[in-house]
Amino acid sequence: MAVDIDLEFKDYYAEEIYMVADVETGVLYNRSGRRMLALTDDFLIGFHRAIEKECGERATDILHTCGRRWGNNFGRGLSAEWSEFYGRSFREFPLALFQSLLMQEFANNGWGLLDIDYQNYGSG
Repeated sequence: MAVDIDLEFKDYYAEEIYMVADVETGVLYNRSGRRMLALTDDFLIGFHRAIEKECGERATDILHTCGRRWGNNFGRGLSAEWSEFYGRSFREFPLALFQSLLMQEFANNGWGLLDIDYQNYGSG
């Protein structure tokens, strides 16, 4: 059964408008107005070491919990942004569009190149 989805091509990640810096306030925003934060590798390494020093054995659990909470919040915000931008729920997107947007999200946020492996798709 073919799904009729008429998504006019719009580039959510167009370079010239995806990120906007407010020089007066020193704040970086993405195209939907969400405040963005740029952190250096040195900061992240230092933060990780500080959590390990302060929390000992619990550091891994604490960082995992923080990552899960941040990831859930980020995912909800991102799905709302994409849905608003494209005028329909991201759950209705063709898989190719969803995959492309997700890969661009990783690249544009400095998280690296996302490679999605569908080898075990049939297993869930």
